[in-house]
Amino acid sequence: MTDSRTPLVLVGAGGHAKSVISTIVDSPEYRIVGLIDDGFASMPDRVLGFPVLGGRDLLPKLKEQGIHNVHVCIGDNLVRGQMSRWLRTQGFEVVSLRHSSNFSGIGSEYGAGSFFHVYSLLGAECIAGEGCILQPYSDIGHETRIGDYVQFCPGIHTGGACDIGDYAFIGLGAVILPGIRIGRHAIVGANAVVREDIPDGGVVVGNPGRLLKVREIPKVTSLAG
Repeated sequence: MTDSRTPLVLVGAGGHAKSVISTIVDSPEYRIVGLIDDGFASMPDRVLGFPVLGGRDLLPKLKEQGIHNVHVCIGDNLVRGQMSRWLRTQGFEVVSLRHSSNFSGIGSEYGAGSFFHVYSLLGAECIAGEGCILQPYSDIGHETRIGDYVQFCPGIHTGGACDIGDYAFIGLGAVILPGIRIGRHAIVGANAVVREDIPDGGVVVGNPGRLLKVREIPKVTSLAG
C-alpha cells in the first residue's frame, strides 16, 4: 500500500530528535524519511529505527527527489535558529510539528519550525515566533508573546500576558508570574519562580527567583554552507 503522507527529513540526530520522532512517528501528515546530521560519522546508523542518511551535503540530492519539507531537531536555541534560516536559503520548507494532545487556544499563532510535545498548552491569543519548543506539560498563559527560537522545558508554567524574548531558555518546572518580561537570550533555572522582569542575557535561579548574572548576548550569525 502506497504511503501518501508528505515525506519529511529531520535535521539533527541527537537527543531532541528522539523526542520529535516519538511525537510524530504515527503522524497522519508526515512520513519520516530519515535524519541529516553533519556529525553522522560518529553516530549510530539509526535513531529509533530511522536511518541517519548523512550530512548537509546530501540535502540537494534529497530535494531533487522531491523532498522539500524539513524539521530542525536541535535543542540549542541559537544553532536551531542558524540551521533553520540556512535551510530556507536552500529552498526547504521548515515545518512545525504538533502532537495530537497539544492544545492551542483560540486566536493563538505560532511560527514555522515550532515543535509542540505531548500535553503542551499554548493559551488563547498567544503569539509564538519561529522555531519554538514546548516540551511535555508546558503551559503558556493567555496572551503571552514569545519570540523566535525559545525553548520551554517540561512542566513550566507562565501566567497570562507574559513577554518572552528571542532565544530564551525556560528550565524544568519553572514558574513565571503573569505579565513578566523575560529578556532575549535569558535563562531561567529549573524550578525557579520568576516574579520580576529579567533583562536580556539574564540568568535567574531559585524561589523566589534571583538574578544570578547577566551574560553577554551571543552574536546571531549565519550558518556557513
